[in-house]
Amino acid sequence: MSFFEEAFEAAGNGLVSAGEGMMEAGIDVWKACADSVLRYCTQDPTGMGTVWTNVTRLYDVFLGIGASLVSLYFVIGFLNESIDIRNNFTLENTFRFFIRFALAASALTNALSLIQSFMRISALLAGEVGLTVTTNYSANDIFDPIVDGAEGAEMLGVGFLCLIGGLIGMMVIAVSGVLIILSVLTRFFKIFMCIPFAPPALASFAGGQGLSQSGISWIKAFAGYCLEAVVIALALMLAFSFFASGNQFFNVERDGFSGVVLGILNICMPMITAVACVKGAEGILRKTLGL
Repeated sequence: MSFFEEAFEAAGNGLVSAGEGMMEAGIDVWKACADSVLRYCTQDPTGMGTVWTNVTRLYDVFLGIGASLVSLYFVIGFLNESIDIRNNFTLENTFRFFIRFALAASALTNALSLIQSFMRISALLAGEVGLTVTTNYSANDIFDPIVDGAEGAEMLGVGFLCLIGGLIGMMVIAVSGVLIILSVLTRFFKIFMCIPFAPPALASFAGGQGLSQSGISWIKAFAGYCLEAVVIALALMLAFSFFASGNQFFNVERDGFSGVVLGILNICMPMITAVACVKGAEGILRKTLGL
C-alpha cells in the first residue's frame, strides 16, 4: 500500500471515529435529558423556589380582585333570580344564595392550600408510575458494515459517509431529548399561568347558574394540567419499555450501507417514539376525562 493510500485510510478511520463520537455525544445528551425528565415529572411545583414565590405574589394580587368579585357575583346572581317572574322567590332560595356565598368565600380563602395539595398529589401519582429510563444505547461498531473491507481512497469516502451519518444521528437524538424536556417544562408553565386566575374564577360560584361556568372551566383546566404529569410519565414508561434493549425496531441482518442506516435508526427510534408518545399523551387526557 502506497503512502497516499495509507494517508487516505488513516483519514477515513479518523472520520469514522468522529462519526461514532458524534453518535455517542447525542446519546450522552439524551441521557442527560432523560434524567431531567425523571426529575421534573415527579417534582412538586411548590418546591421550585423563586418561580413559586413569584406565582404566589401574582396570586395575592388576583386574590384581592377575587374578593371583590365574590360580592359582585353574589349581587348579580341574587338579582337574576329574585326578579325572575317565572319563579317564586322563597325564603329557601335566600338561604341557598347565602350558603353559596359562604362556600365561594371559603373556597377563595383556602384555594391556595387546595391548589398546593392537588399539585403534590399529582407529583406523587407520577412517582408511583415507577418511571425508569433505558439508556443502554451505544454507537460502538455501528459503522462496521461499510468499514469492513474498505481500503485506501475508498476508506476516505466511507469516512465521510460515517461522519454525515453520525452528525444526523446526533442531531435527531439531541432534538428528541430537548423536545421531551420542553413538553415537561411546558406543563409547569401552564400550571403557573393558571394559578393566579383561581380567585376570579372561583368567585363566580357565588353567582350560581351560568355565572359559575368560569369556575368550572378553571377547575377542569387546572386538573388537566396537573394530571398531565401522570400521563407523561405513563407515556414515557411505555415508550422506554417498548425499546428496552435499544435494538428492537429493526431486528434484521445488517449488511453494507443499509445496515448502517438500520443501526442508526435502531438507536434513534426509541427517542423519536418517546417524543411522539409524550406529544400524543396530552390529547388522550382531554379525550378520556373531558378535561
